[in-house]
Amino acid sequence: MLKLQSVSSKPTAFKFDYKVILVVLSAVLATQLMGFIEKSKAVRLEQATLAQVSPAKIIELVPPEQEHPEAFAESVPVVEATPTISGTVVPEEPNTNVHTKFQVTYYNVSGITKSGEHTEDGVTCAVDPEVIPLGSTLKITLPDGTVYERKATDTGKAIKGKIIDIYMSKSTKELRQMGRIHNVTVEVLEDAA
Repeated sequence: MLKLQSVSSKPTAFKFDYKVILVVLSAVLATQLMGFIEKSKAVRLEQATLAQVSPAKIIELVPPEQEHPEAFAESVPVVEATPTISGTVVPEEPNTNVHTKFQVTYYNVSGITKSGEHTEDGVTCAVDPEVIPLGSTLKITLPDGTVYERKATDTGKAIKGKIIDIYMSKSTKELRQMGRIHNVTVEVLEDAA
């Protein structure tokens, strides 16, 4: 065991060597500063890495169905898409001129239509103007394949929503036998001018 002996009988006061204190403090600050610099470098490196992957690069990635077409030969058709500025891909809008699930009825009351024209067999039909604009030329396809091309020139109290009332110069009895037809497809060939 060691014994400590006092060299002097007076109590000694601690002397601070300012140079030593400065060196120690400098070392501590330098260590903290280095840690901050390393974190800053890591953040900048991460930002630079993210910045290098532009939206165009993301869009250029090859989808699996193009890379391996044989694996997708029997799959559902791919929806066409348009890249946006942000790099996201948005499906293209479907043809808004084709409408499905309409109903067709028939009428034979002749006279002046809502648009001011005379009813005409093979030309006139009544529509809900909130669904199809008056003056539009329509291609109306029934489920059995029958196709009518008509101009939307008339309206009616009972014609609301997805209903088209086709004018025909037939008897009321004949029109009632034709009935109301469901699941009709309507294509707007020409919008109202």
